[in-house]
Amino acid sequence: MRPGREIYNHIKNGGKIDGVERRYLLGIFNGDFSSLTYHLILAFGLSSNGEVTNIERMRKIIQHMKSHRDDDLLAAALIVACNYWANPESILAELRSILSDCEFEDFEDAIIVSLRAFARSTFRCRSVEMLEYLKKLAVERLPHSNPLETELYVEAVLLAATGKPTVEKSEILLNLDQKKLSDLSFSMP
Repeated sequence: MRPGREIYNHIKNGGKIDGVERRYLLGIFNGDFSSLTYHLILAFGLSSNGEVTNIERMRKIIQHMKSHRDDDLLAAALIVACNYWANPESILAELRSILSDCEFEDFEDAIIVSLRAFARSTFRCRSVEMLEYLKKLAVERLPHSNPLETELYVEAVLLAATGKPTVEKSEILLNLDQKKLSDLSFSMP
């Protein structure tokens, strides 16, 4: 059996996997959490879809990796659900939990994935409540967080309000202010 990284790279580059490797990935995905690796989670995500049973299992993986403080595997599970399966709405409760409960120093990768996914979902749903939640989180970080963390949260608010795929650093820096953040809304140009 090829290592997880090789399987992932093969699928990512457009290759097909045979039935043996598909069953292997399914067994790992549905098996013991200790067998999961970063590349095996990503390979499973690329070789399957976001059907209900896969989403439910991914929720359990997310909860397990969060409770065991495994940022890399947590980030991989979030990438699959939010990016590969394009379904962050299916794990909004988990995204909120990561954003409100996890420390940036311990979960930097997972928080970055969560912020971007939550921002995209906020814009797609045009949820004022979700936008206000992001703004609250960003404002909480203004006075006492490290600059990178603060900028990432402000960036998420801007992504959520505008729906842009990216935000310029200069725009982020212009909005590192509680009043400016509070004024952001979906009506922005």
